[in-house]
Amino acid sequence: MSAPELAEPYPSVCTDEDTTDAARLPTEQKLPAPPAADRVGQPYGSYRVPDYALERAR
Repeated sequence: MSAPELAEPYPSVCTDEDTTDAARLPTEQKLPAPPAADRVGQPYGSYRVPDYALERAR
């Protein structure tokens, strides 16, 4: 089995998203810092969610 066969999509946020929408993904998916991409899909950084927000979502 090759790496592309094992790869699966990973949730990310877009730099153009509203902050509220961007914060919803990590809290719903329980991701501490999902990657952020620009509008063409190039990596931009990560969207850090405070630990207390993730705790409240559990």
